[in-house]
Formats: sequence, structure tokens, C-alpha cells
Amino acid sequence: MELITGETQLEKAIRAWFVENKPFLNEQFHAATVVKREYSGVGFFFHITVPKTIDQIPRSLYITSPIDGPMIESKELEYGGQAILFLENGYISMLEIYAFGNSFPKNLQQFQLVDIY
Repeated sequence: MELITGETQLEKAIRAWFVENKPFLNEQFHAATVVKREYSGVGFFFHITVPKTIDQIPRSLYITSPIDGPMIESKELEYGGQAILFLENGYISMLEIYAFGNSFPKNLQQFQLVDIY
């Protein structure tokens, strides 16, 4: 795994998607800090911490973890991709972005987020 620095446009767009489409995540996302970004070649892992002064997300608001995020469409991705969000003990803990194919560009330039519902 390769460590990367700085928020990408894709990461920013996916975080905004979760805030807009999963309102119960808003408070935590606004207080969250990405503590480590890893690039695997087929996607990314964004390790996140949320201050414990923020309320836990009640289990009744999310059935399972990970929480499905948007599908990612791009000419730069052979088969597209997806984002999923992990929670641990009621707190956002990791955002994973991955390709359905064999590779994911380190800096995806053109993409569209699509709801899976």
C-alpha cells in the first residue's frame, strides 16, 4: 500500500454524497478527520477518526456496516467502482473506494457518482 496525502476530488465528492444522501452521518462527517490515506492500486482506504464528544450513530439508523455509497462511473475505470463506509461502535471509521476491475487511477479526473438505489 502506498500512503497518499491530500484530499482528492473523488474523496471530496463521495464525502459530500454521503452527507447529502445519509443525513444521519452529517454531524460525524463534519467533525471527522482523515488520519491516513492509502492507495492500493485498485482503490483507496481512508482511515477516519471522529471526536468522541460527537454522539454515536444509533444502530437503528444503519442496518449493517459497511454502508453502501455511490457507484462510480468513469471512462478511466474499466468496469466502474463503488464507495463503502465503515462504522465502528457507532462512529465513522473508514471510507473505502474501489474498482470493479483490475486498477483504479491514483487521481481519477473525470467521474460521475450514481445512486445504486
